[in-house]
Amino acid sequence: MSKLSSGRVRAAIVAAVLVVVNVGYWQMASAAFVNHAQVMLTNMNSGGASAVIFAFTTSASNTGTGLTISFPSYTGGSNGAVNASQTVSTTFNSINCKTITGAANNLPGTPTASGNASTGLITYASLTAFSASSSYCGVLSGSAITANPTATGTTTAVITAGTDSATTLGIDIISDDSVVVSATVPPSFTMALSANTDSFTSNLSSGSAVGTNGMTVTVNTNATNGWALWGSDNNTGLKSATQNYTISSLTPGTNGTLSVGAEGYVTGLPTVGITQGSGAGTTSATTPYASSGTGNGSGLDGTPRKLATSTGTANGAIVTIKEYATVSGVTPAAADYSDTITLVGAGSF
Repeated sequence: MSKLSSGRVRAAIVAAVLVVVNVGYWQMASAAFVNHAQVMLTNMNSGGASAVIFAFTTSASNTGTGLTISFPSYTGGSNGAVNASQTVSTTFNSINCKTITGAANNLPGTPTASGNASTGLITYASLTAFSASSSYCGVLSGSAITANPTATGTTTAVITAGTDSATTLGIDIISDDSVVVSATVPPSFTMALSANTDSFTSNLSSGSAVGTNGMTVTVNTNATNGWALWGSDNNTGLKSATQNYTISSLTPGTNGTLSVGAEGYVTGLPTVGITQGSGAGTTSATTPYASSGTGNGSGLDGTPRKLATSTGTANGAIVTIKEYATVSGVTPAAADYSDTITLVGAGSF
C-alpha cells in the first residue's frame, strides 16, 4: 500500500471515530432530566413505616403525563417494602405539599397510584400533561412505604416524570429520627396583701356594729388541686394595753352575728369581695367566715383557721377580708384597742 493510500485510510478512521463521538455527545446533550428532585420520608427510622412527600421541576421540553417513583432497595423482607395500595393526596397532616416542599403546583389531573412490592416501584396514572419548567409535588400516605430497610445508611430513590429521563437521588435511613424535648414547669404560689393595716371606719359604739375598711389578699398559683387561705389572731380579740382589757372574739370556727349593745369581734369575707381571676378553679369563703353582711363572720384565735379555698389554679384571685366589732355601754374607753391577724396561704399541687 502506498503512503498516500495509508494516509487516506487513517483519515477515514479518524473521521469515523469523530462521527461516533459526536453522535454520542449529542445524544447525551439532548437528554432532559427533572431537576430539584426531592423525596422526603416522614419516618427515616430503620424499619419504620413512612409516608412519602416528593417534589420535582420539569425540564424545558417536558410535556409528558407519566410519573413513577422507584425505591430499588424497598423490595420486601428485611430490605424494606412498598405498599401495593397507595393513598394519593396533596396534603400531609392538613398541610399542602406546596407549603412543605416549596413547589408551585400540585400534580396535574386526578392522579392515582399503585405500588409494586417486589420491585419497589410506585406508578402514577390519570395524570394530565406536565408543563415545561414547572415544579410539582405530591403525597403518598397511608404507609406508602410499609417498612424502611433495617440497615442504616444511604439508599436511593428514582423519579421519572413525563418525557424527562430518570433522576436518581439519595435518601438516608438512620437509627432514630426523633428528638425528645423535655421541660419543667416549676410549682408556683404567690400571695400578696393589699395593706398591712386595717382600721375601723368609725369609733366603736354600743349602738351599732362597725366594720373595718377591709384589705385584700391576691393569689396566683399553678396548683391544679387548688389552694387555701388561713388566718390566726394573736389576741383572740381586740386588746387595749392601757386598760388591760380585750373585746373577745366570738367562738372561732363557728359562724355568728354580733349583737348590738354586746361585746364581740369577728372576721368575715364578704361574698362580693371574692373574685377568681382567670384560673381554672373556683374561690369561695369557708362556711364559718363567709360574711352575709356587717357584723357577720367568725372569731379567730391562735390556731390557723381556714378562711377561703379554691378548687384549682388561680391567676389574680382576690379575697377581701374585713373585721367587725360591737361594744357594750360599759366597755372600757381606750384609744389603743388593736389586734394582729396573721394570714398564710398554700397551694395543693
